[in-house]
Amino acid sequence: MPPSPHAGSFHGETQFAIPPAELTAPITPRRQKFYRYPLGARVAAVRDGIQSMRSRRYIAAFAASADGRRSLQIFNALYDQQHGQTGVIVCNGPSLNKTDLSPLANVPYILMNRGYLLADRLPAPPIALCVSAPLVLEQYGNEIAGLETNLFLSAEHRQHMARTDRVAYTAMDLRWQFATRIGSSLFPGYTVTFLALQLAYHFGWTKVLIIGMDHRYSEGGNPRVIATTQGSDPNHFDPNYFGHGSKWAWPALQMNDHSYKLARHAYESVGRRVIDCTVDGACDVFTKGDFAKEAVNLPSA
Repeated sequence: MPPSPHAGSFHGETQFAIPPAELTAPITPRRQKFYRYPLGARVAAVRDGIQSMRSRRYIAAFAASADGRRSLQIFNALYDQQHGQTGVIVCNGPSLNKTDLSPLANVPYILMNRGYLLADRLPAPPIALCVSAPLVLEQYGNEIAGLETNLFLSAEHRQHMARTDRVAYTAMDLRWQFATRIGSSLFPGYTVTFLALQLAYHFGWTKVLIIGMDHRYSEGGNPRVIATTQGSDPNHFDPNYFGHGSKWAWPALQMNDHSYKLARHAYESVGRRVIDCTVDGACDVFTKGDFAKEAVNLPSA
């Protein structure tokens, strides 16, 4: 792909939107324990500082590596290539089984994690697949490596999948922030959807439609505990998404919401929009919409 006319000179340091103070650092369950005793806030600050220093060192090392340099070339080529367009982020909730996917023939769209299992139902190929869950790469890396689409993965877990020319990696940045131009690092935001929203912004989309973001699970669980599926998977569009015996991690939905608020602010502060068109979706962060009605205004293929 030829370089974007908007790319200019860019050497790898990710550019971020400036969030309002209330969105910079939520009190996570892990941080809460520090506030239960005197000087807890100072302990938390020191701990966060050490983690941030380690993160910056890793980002610098990755940026200088062969994978980092090649990934930056890919991101530079894609930057603002679809400026002003409407695109779709396809999440993986069971509501996709109630969603007409035919409008995807006319717009660019992004799949996530095992979204490629939708292949037989999709009218056109995606422009990208994002994967941030290490358990997905550990168990299904060989499948993902064989896909013929642009792949965007976490550098920390690249050992789980063979290198291909279509893969771009980013290192994990621990600071709560939303990338407006992707370089060598990203904040993952506790959900692959946050990664996709940053990628969509990088592409230049000014209107993003989200489908399949149910934001609810059949039962609750500890996000730090790896679960093993017993029987079929009720939480995704395909019962074999995490089929019997598969390992997966419970989502941290409250943290997801905080990330989504960060994304919404980044989009709306410059006149861009995110519309959640999920059928009966439980997330209340984004403006709600109807995919069928929004699709009427999409361009024809």
